[in-house]
Amino acid sequence: LHIGENRQALDYLNRSLADANTSGNQQILLDIYSALSQAHQKLREPQQAFRFLQAHTQLKDSLNQVAVEEKIQEIKLRYETNEKEKQLKYYEQTLSYQQSQITLRNYYLIILVLLGGIALIAISLAWLRFKHKKQTAELLLKNRQMELEKDNFLAEQKLEFAEQKSKVFANLSHEFKTPLTLILAPLQQLIK
Repeated sequence: LHIGENRQALDYLNRSLADANTSGNQQILLDIYSALSQAHQKLREPQQAFRFLQAHTQLKDSLNQVAVEEKIQEIKLRYETNEKEKQLKYYEQTLSYQQSQITLRNYYLIILVLLGGIALIAISLAWLRFKHKKQTAELLLKNRQMELEKDNFLAEQKLEFAEQKSKVFANLSHEFKTPLTLILAPLQQLIK
């Protein structure tokens, strides 16, 4: 365009426009629309210049709109990511708190089980001690009863022995008395 060969430049630009449309490169298409508008302006074709300027403006606005939408999506994505990170952090804190509560509950449960075990052992020992004392008391009572029975038996034996001894002496004295009486009675008659 700067050389002054506007028609030849216009032909090159039209071919480039066809290639850019097939390639889909929006930035090259934007530059070609701008160059075509300038070329038609220099050739004093205002309607064509306006048409390509309008196409340039629409494409530029479209690209700007896409860029703005991408920026909005990026901001939304950052916002959602930030919110999800906050949520994740909250869930992690909640999970950590719940885990600490579970750990604390487990410690309490272990302590409770240990205290229950100690209480059970203490109760078992107290019961064994009570049972031992009861058995000891029963044995002492039986022992005492046996001693009393033994004493009663010995007392009965002594009493029986004393009665038999008395009977023996009574019989013996009777046995002596009867013959003596038989001997003494005739002697006393002889003496009189």
